Amino acid sequence: MSEKQELIFVGNGTEKFGGNLISVTINLDNLRAARKHELTQDGHGFFEYNGVNYVKLNIQKNKTGQPNEYGKTHFVAVDTWKPDAQKAAIKAAQPRAFDAPNRAAPATTKADELDDDIPF
Repeated sequence: MSEKQELIFVGNGTEKFGGNLISVTINLDNLRAARKHELTQDGHGFFEYNGVNYVKLNIQKNKTGQPNEYGKTHFVAVDTWKPDAQKAAIKAAQPRAFDAPNRAAPATTKADELDDDIPF
């Protein structure tokens, strides 16, 4: 079982239209503070890709399943999930089915070449 992960809260949300929409409000001050948090310093949560900055967020239902005193049904937190290094190393060392050695393609026959002319 994995350890419980610390959450960096940055906002709240409300479920609307029977759950088809979660309307969220992000606290920009909390988001700026989260960028400096120790859990986000190694590229988890905030990252740059091709010169563009991104933030990964998770939107989850309140644990009680009921709206809070402000009517909010969800919370927003920075996604700081990190893979377990030991498990990742084991998984990387395991052979995968598509990593099988290349096998020579079977030789084509005259019948195979004729099948290429069929339009379907």
